[in-house]
Amino acid sequence: MSQSASPISILICDDDKSFSLLLTEFLQPYSDLHVVGIVHSKRELMELLAENAACADVLLLDMCLREEGLGGLDILMELQQVAPQLKTIVLSSFDEEETVVHALSFGKAMNYIPKRHYRDLPASIRQVVHHGSGLHPSAASRVLQHLSASGKQQIRRKVTDRQLAILRMLDQGMNRRDIAAALFYTEQSINNELCKVSTLLKGTFPYLQWLRLKKHNTAEILQLARQLEILP
Repeated sequence: MSQSASPISILICDDDKSFSLLLTEFLQPYSDLHVVGIVHSKRELMELLAENAACADVLLLDMCLREEGLGGLDILMELQQVAPQLKTIVLSSFDEEETVVHALSFGKAMNYIPKRHYRDLPASIRQVVHHGSGLHPSAASRVLQHLSASGKQQIRRKVTDRQLAILRMLDQGMNRRDIAAALFYTEQSINNELCKVSTLLKGTFPYLQWLRLKKHNTAEILQLARQLEILP
């Protein structure tokens, strides 16, 4: 990195204020790294990005925000729409394989680092900025593309033609009663099919907060269907 280059700007989103302070103090001595802000919830993060989506180069995101449950993947997928240029490194006290794969694949996080290894962050931050991924540069793009493509394909194969037709009609703005009439189903049958889709997504993303709380949330199901490329 040349001396004239601007420092890499870093935003921290973690509800553990002590850990946020620890990270800030740890990163402070590095002249090429600069913490520009700290937020402690999804709401604060989205409000900040709504004001300035380009406020930082890198986001250090806690995968488990206690206020909202395991909501890191929710945030990662929303960031793809709100601030697609923001490079995200996930920090977590958990390192289960499924959670890591989902964060890298569907969430398109650039790296996933257990909090106990926070001292590896300076190198990882530089890596994602200069090489596009926290994984090894020679294999990073292929690995992430493979994870993303294969994961989405597995889900798409589980969505039936009937369910896909219903999702497409909902996406076109039709209500459930009109869809039932068009497909010669009862409205209850439409609800049952959407319940199956919701159950599929719950099984795929057991830590998505809104899927646990809302049985037939049409807008959220359609949003995730687009992000997973089930819908165009």
